[in-house]
Amino acid sequence: MELSGQIKELRCFYDSKASVFHTVVLVGKDVCGHPQTVHGGLTAAIIDETFGGLAVSVWLQGKLGVISPPYTARLEVDYKAKIPAGSLLMVSSEVESVDDRKVWMRARVTDGEQVVYATARALFVSPRMLPKSISFGGGNVLGTGKVVPLVSSSSSGSASASSN
Repeated sequence: MELSGQIKELRCFYDSKASVFHTVVLVGKDVCGHPQTVHGGLTAAIIDETFGGLAVSVWLQGKLGVISPPYTARLEVDYKAKIPAGSLLMVSSEVESVDDRKVWMRARVTDGEQVVYATARALFVSPRMLPKSISFGGGNVLGTGKVVPLVSSSSSGSASASSN
């Protein structure tokens, strides 16, 4: 199997004080919808992934007031300029508002400086019902009120999820 080279590098950063989530991505040359232009669907997917990172990050901080992380219900993308293949992009997202289970967010896709390639808005919704116990990335076990370590080492040296 060969690497496709479509995404050369992707890094995510969360500024917990400002509640801003950033994704920095270096797209390859094989991501074109039109010659030498990044496909709009890939742009939307990167934005959605950034919104998801933000949603989980603020949820883990307890800033949403819901018991489970929300998921994408609506994604709106306004394309402002063509993104050249091989570009380094920065996607920055923040929460616009929270209303019960609904979280509205906004984002900008830029070159990290002055060029704005796209702006976006999303509605994420937290599910009404969940199984009695579920474990997510921060070790938050739903339905128990406990926070447990995400990974613990067993005596055989392999890692496993803890469910105390």
